[in-house]
Amino acid sequence: MSSSFDISERLRIQGEEGPNAQVRVCSLQQQHFTDSASSERIFCTLNGPLSTSIWVLGKRDNPTSIEPYHQLTAEGTSTWHAISQAPMTKPPVPSIIVRVYALEYWEDEWLLCHRGHSEPDWQQTADPQYGVLPSYGETWCLLRCCGTDRPRGKAASLVVTPLEGRDLVSVHDYLTTVHPWLMSFRGDILEYMGLWKGKPAEEESVLMLSNFVGPLVVVGQTRGLGLGVRGRESFRI
Repeated sequence: MSSSFDISERLRIQGEEGPNAQVRVCSLQQQHFTDSASSERIFCTLNGPLSTSIWVLGKRDNPTSIEPYHQLTAEGTSTWHAISQAPMTKPPVPSIIVRVYALEYWEDEWLLCHRGHSEPDWQQTADPQYGVLPSYGETWCLLRCCGTDRPRGKAASLVVTPLEGRDLVSVHDYLTTVHPWLMSFRGDILEYMGLWKGKPAEEESVLMLSNFVGPLVVVGQTRGLGLGVRGRESFRI
C-alpha cells in the first residue's frame, strides 16, 4: 500500500514457502505509513454528527489554538476546513483498512471477566445462563452473566478509499467514512469500556480518537474536564 515499501523485500517474502508469507508482506506494508502531519492536528470526538464533533488544532497537542472542521463562510454557507483535502497518511495511500480491534476480542475478554461466576459463591448474584452456540457443537456455553449478554459477532472492519476521481485518501475521505461508522458502535464501545466495572461507561462520556492509522485508540473522558489528561481512561478499539 505504501509507495516507500521495499519492492525487493516484498518479492523475497512472497518467494518464501509457508502460509505466513503474505501476512508478513501486509504487516511490512502497514508499518510503512503513519498519520500525516495534517491528520495529527485533527481532534476527533464520537459525540455527535461529524459537523459538530471534529476540530483542527493549530499545532499538534496544542488545544489553545483550535478551529472547527465544519466552518461557515462570510456568505453564510458552510464548508470544510482547508485541511480536509490534505493526505490522511504519510506517505499518501490509496486505501486504509480500519479495524475495531477491542471489539474483536470483546467476547474473549467477557468470558475472562466472568470466569468462575458459576461457582456456588457467585451463583445467586451472577445468575449465569448457558446454551448451545453455532460452531461449538453440543457444548454448553455461557450466554449471559451478571445481567449482560455474551457479546457475539462484534468484529468489524472497514476499507477507506478516496472519492471517485481521486487516487489517494484525504483527511475528508477518512473522516466522512470512519466517523459515522464508529458512531454506529458507540454503544458497544461504552459497554466495552465498562466491562470490568460491571456497567457501561456513562452515556455522557466524551470519546476521542487519539490516532487514525494502526490499532485505533479511543480515550474516554468525563464531561467538564477539558482536554487535559486528568480523569481519563484509554483503551484500544
